[in-house]
Formats: sequence, C-alpha cells, structure tokens
Amino acid sequence: MFSRKPTSQTYHLARKMSDKSNNLVSEIDSKLQLLDGLLHEKRFKEALAEIRDLEATQKLDEGTLYFGHFCYYSAEVFRKLGDYQTALTKASKAFEIFKNTNENKRIAQIKYTLGNIYIALGDLKNAQEELHESLVTYKRIDDDRGRISVLCMLANISFQQSNYQIAIEYLLDSIKLCDKIGETQIKARGLGNLGTIYLRIGNLRLAEQNLLLNTKINEESNDWLNYCKGLLVLGYVCSQQRDFKRANKYFEQALKLIFENNYAREFAIYNEYAGELEFAQGNYDEARNHYLNCIGAMEIIAPEGDMISQTYRLLAELQIAEKRYDEALTSCEKAMKVAESLGEKIEIGAIHRALGQIYTALKQNEKAKENFGKSISILQEIGAKFELGKAYLEALRSSAFEYIDRMFYYGNAKDTFQELESDYWLGTSALSFCEMLLEYGEYGKADVYLKDAEKPFKRAKENKGLESVAELRSKIDKALGRVGSPDSPHRAVYLFSDIITQDQKMFDLIKEAQRLKDMDMPILIEGETGTGKDLLAMAIHCESKRKNKPFVPVSCPSISENLIESELFGHKKGAFTGADKDKMGLFEAANGGTIFLNEIGDFPLKLQAKILDVIENKRLTRVGDIQSRNLDFRVIAATNRNLKEEMKKGYFREDLYHRLNCASFKLPPLRERKKDIPLLIKHFLTEQGIVCEDLDKLSDMQDCLGYHWPGNVRQLENELKRVISILNPFDPQKLLEELSRSNKTEDQSNCGDSLSDKKAGLEKTEILEALKKFNNDKEKAAKFLGISKITLYRKMKAQNLEK
Repeated sequence: MFSRKPTSQTYHLARKMSDKSNNLVSEIDSKLQLLDGLLHEKRFKEALAEIRDLEATQKLDEGTLYFGHFCYYSAEVFRKLGDYQTALTKASKAFEIFKNTNENKRIAQIKYTLGNIYIALGDLKNAQEELHESLVTYKRIDDDRGRISVLCMLANISFQQSNYQIAIEYLLDSIKLCDKIGETQIKARGLGNLGTIYLRIGNLRLAEQNLLLNTKINEESNDWLNYCKGLLVLGYVCSQQRDFKRANKYFEQALKLIFENNYAREFAIYNEYAGELEFAQGNYDEARNHYLNCIGAMEIIAPEGDMISQTYRLLAELQIAEKRYDEALTSCEKAMKVAESLGEKIEIGAIHRALGQIYTALKQNEKAKENFGKSISILQEIGAKFELGKAYLEALRSSAFEYIDRMFYYGNAKDTFQELESDYWLGTSALSFCEMLLEYGEYGKADVYLKDAEKPFKRAKENKGLESVAELRSKIDKALGRVGSPDSPHRAVYLFSDIITQDQKMFDLIKEAQRLKDMDMPILIEGETGTGKDLLAMAIHCESKRKNKPFVPVSCPSISENLIESELFGHKKGAFTGADKDKMGLFEAANGGTIFLNEIGDFPLKLQAKILDVIENKRLTRVGDIQSRNLDFRVIAATNRNLKEEMKKGYFREDLYHRLNCASFKLPPLRERKKDIPLLIKHFLTEQGIVCEDLDKLSDMQDCLGYHWPGNVRQLENELKRVISILNPFDPQKLLEELSRSNKTEDQSNCGDSLSDKKAGLEKTEILEALKKFNNDKEKAAKFLGISKITLYRKMKAQNLEK
C-alpha cells in the first residue's frame, strides 16, 4: 500500500507552509520521503532511528499537515515493531490533523492503520469500525487497491470470529477487484483463503476449486511458499474426500518444496494433515508419530497457535479410537486451553464433541450429554457443517442418550451429509444407526435401514464400509431366521423404535411420549383414521414400567350397547338373563397394565359418568354385585373425533374429556408427513419379503407424494398389499404406476363432490338400508353397522333421518 515514490502531498506541502524557510521545508520533505521508502522496504528499525532523530530536532510544529504525515509514518513503524499503544497514539493524532481536510487517501490509510492496530490489541469491534470507514473512503476516491487491502482485513476479522459466510463475501468482493486491476498475487491469496474457509464449513467441492486456481497462479509466478501452502491444503481436502491417492500425491509435492526451502511452519502443517490421512486409513501408529512431530515443531514456532489446539484435539480422537480415555482427556484439556485463548469456536466445538465421546465411554452420561450439546450448539452457530455432521454422528453413537434422541441425531446427521454430498459419511451415519437398532433388538428395522448405508458406500467405492454392511446383514439374517435356526425370535410388542418416520413433528411427538411413558396420568391420542393411534398407544405401554403387564385394547364402537357395562366392568352370576357365571370385565383384565379405549368419542353418553368414576377412583363394582374392587391401571384413550365439538353438541361429557386429556398427542395425517411415504413403502414391501432399492428416485414417486391419502398410513399399506397381489412379477416402477393410477381415479371420481360429501352420502345410504332391513330396530341396525346405538342416533341426527 506504500508507494515507492513520495506522494504529491509530501512533495508540495512546502508551498503551503509560510512559517518555515525553504531549506527547512526541503529537509522535512526529504525525511518524510526517506520514511516512506524505509517502510516500503520493511527496514523498520532504521525508520525508527529517523523518527527519533526528527523528534529530537524539534523541527515539526504540531497541527501542520507535515506533522500529520510524520505521525502516520510513525504509527506504521511502531505497529510493525509491535509497540501498539504508541502506534495507536500516533495514528489518532494523525487522524485529528487530517479529518477536516480533503486528503482522503491519507485519511483512508490512517483508518486502515488504526484497524490493524485494534486487531493486534484484540479489539475487533473497533477494528471493524475503522476498517469500514477506510473502505468507504477508498471507494469514494475510487482506489481499488486500497479497497482490496481493507476487504482482505475485514475477511480476516470475520474468519477469526467464525463468521464464515461474511468472510466469503468480503473475499469474493476483493477477488473481483483484483480481476479488475490485474492484481494476480493478491487474488491468489484470496483464492487460497476462500478454499480454507470452504474447507472449514465442509464445502469440499468449492474448497478444491478455489485451491486449484490458487496453486496455478502461485506456480506460474514462482511463489513457492504459497504454492507449497496451497498443495498442503489441497491434499487435506482430498483426504477429507477419502481420495487418499490424490492426497498423498499433493503431500509428496509439498514435502519436496518444504525440504528444498526449509519451510519450518509448513513442515508442521504437513505432519498434522498427514496424521489425519493415516488415521482415516486406520494406521494409528503412523498418525501418532505425525501428530507428535507437529506438536513438537509448533511448540517451538508458535506454542499458543491454532495448530497446537487442533493437533492436540486430533491426538485425542486417536486416543479415543485406541480406548486410552485418560490420555484423551489430557489432550482435550491442552487443546481447549489454547482454543479458548484464541477464541477458535470451530475447535472449541470439535473438542466438546471429543469430550462427549470420552464421557460416553466412561459412563458419565450427564457430562457426555452436556458436551455434545455444547458442541452442536457452537458448530450450528458458526455454520461449520462438516464438523457439525460429525457431532450429530457421535451423538447418535452415544449410549448416554435415549433411543428417540439418537434417532433424532441420525436424521440430522443424514440431512447434513446429504447436503455436503459426502457419501462416505452418509453411509457411516446409516451404518451407525443400524448398529444402534441392533442394540435395541430392532432387527427388522435395521434390515430396512441397512440399505441406506450400502448405497452410498457403493457410490463412494468404500470397500471397508461395504464389508461392515455385509457383517451386519449376516447378524440380522441370523436374528430374523433367514439363515440357521428356523425359530427366530419374535416380539409380541410394539416399541417407539417400530414407528417408521423421519418427520420432525413425529420425532417431537415420540420424544414427548418417551418422557410421559412411566407416568400414570391418562393420555388422549387424537388423529384421523389410519394415522396409527393404536400403535402409539401400544408403544407407550410396551416402553413403560407396565410393559410386563396386560395391554387391553377396547374398541368402543364395536361393543353392543346392551352388553357394554358387562364387557367393561364385568358381572356377577345371575345379574341378568344369560349371566350363568361370574365374569371379569376389561378394566379388571387390565389390572396392573394399560387399558386402551379406542374411539372413545363413540362411547354412550349414559355410561360416560360411570367410566369417569372408575378412571378417577380406580374402583369398580361388577354388574349385579355389591362388592367393589380396587384396581391399578393406566388409561390411554384415542379418537378421530373433535371431542370439543362433541361436548358442545352434548354428546360427550366435559368432565370426562378433561380427565382423559391430562396429556394429549395429535398424530399428523400422512399428507403432512410426506417425507415418510417412501420410507413407509419400503417398510411395507420388506414386510412382504420384497427388497426394493432406489424407490424414491422413480418418477411416479412424486404422484404418491402429491396424493392426499385420506386413509393415511392404513390406506397406504392396504393399497400396497392390493397392488402387490396383482403384480407378477413384482416391478417397483409398475408398483408406483398402479398406486398413482388408483389415486388419480379416486381423485377424478370425487370431482364436483368433496370426499366428505361422498362419504356422507354413502353413510346415509348404509344407515337407511340397515334400518329397512331390521324394520327400524335401531339396536339391531347399529350392531349390523358395527357401531354403538348412541353413535347411530348421532349419525341419524346429522343426516336428518330422525323421522
């Protein structure tokens, strides 16, 4: 930024100073020219001697422009020599002299100097303010070279603050200006910095593109130091892409330059990167040697630098892999000390991730969860997606978390690595999820998800990953009875892990159910027909402390109204005609366990008070008996009706509603969780013994996703079974075509009439036919229709059929 030739300001200011003789002006002018030259040649100690000499002669009057120039040059010299407080004082004086003048270039230079001084003092806020003012001034005078310098400094500050997107924007602006004025060397540095930032946030493709341009420029201009730096980072990018052959090629080229030119810092960088390369290939001894070489070199060059922190953290990850947890803790402590002093957020986040792994292994679950939480929070904040994806992956692997949390972390890891287009890490995440499912005995579900691990490993040609998939499949085959003994284990239970979903609302719902599973309060599950209310109820029971006790489902609409008391509460011998022996009711059958009142909205109004009393007091009296019985049960109720509307119409008791609604869940319809449709199709096909890969890539899948599925998951399952029965041989494309054709046919048949109108019309016809069949005997008609008498009355009223 300093011109080899004295500025016009330095040459001609003598004419403006009437209080000095021509000889004195000439002498001061020469001194300032000399200072400018010494600064440009980086001869800072000689420049300081000239400053001391000029101060000793007392030939400069404060307040003059000459004195302003002198203060500016002095500030630059003291800054370069590390005396930042003196530099700050000098630069501030210079600005006070120039601020009301038209010397805009000098003002921009002073502001740039002040920005650099504040950076050195660690005051990034003031540094940004000064640099922004410098940038505005350079822009005003159309000084592109000055703007480039400021933009690079602003990018550096944003990088230090982990504001990577802002840093990228500054660098892109500076590169455009470099192209405009033909400044290739500064452009090369900008491209190199861009590559480093893209590497940090996990965009390896853009990192490689920018670094290739950087190395090309540096090689053409014989800038061997920066060429060597670019080769090292390119090798590291290839290592992260799992392209180990290319990584080694770049590292060998860089190492040759390092030895030829004795680049000490670059040798340390090489050891760090080569250590990661060896670790990724499972060569732990070679990795350890490289890490220790890097640490040894950096303790001499920059003992408090960022490389020390990063290498100690990498060493900790190696020690975790070797199960040397005490040593790993020590390495993390050393890494954290340096990272926190530098404010290196990305490293702090990565260290917390490693600590989460360590505390998981040491069975200190609360510490593990705390550190994983901190890691994810920090890495999310700064947008470091690659490190964040690894944090999600390690949280998935951590036994410190509950099942549903680990399931949630898998979803996040999968989404992150898909966005980064990283097949290796995508496959690794799916494989880790399958291993977790095996921990819980979920062999069928692991069998479904294992394909999600196999496909990306195949694309990435990761043979070790495919070997791991094969080993896991062998375990699953054995557990499912597909090989060996025919009597494979079978569970007569349904767990949260059996719920097929990748929908965030469903994850949140399952997590809340996990929290409430052991509480004895009643639960109300709402949702449309076919959304899986019964399965959620069973999962809550099977995961709860009552899991070894009965789960008693009661279909409220299907019990005859005349027998409903006897069915629910039991009866004493002789209580009524046909009661030839004592009978236990369904509430008693659920003693110690859970009673599930399905479609509670159809329960007769006249019996709602009695059921409320039983639920509240946990006591009942059998029909015809006088002795009450104490019971211990948990109530879960479900409905596809809007019970609040039913209360307003007088069909449902308000006190019963509030008793059942201590905790509630509303299952979303399938049309609101469309991401689950491909997953559910694969699951149902697997249940039918059909393996189908890449189903979600077929063209007709969009029709399945677009259809509203009024019958929800149940309709999807039934339609699949129907289509499978008519396809011989099975073809996935034809499957989706047939599903789409059926859906379109139904949609067209509903044109002009809404689905609800069509349903209402069919319902009305069925009711009239049933009443006619049984000569208007409503009880027999209700039984024939499979509903309660009260439900029949309600439907008749809604259809204006009372008469």
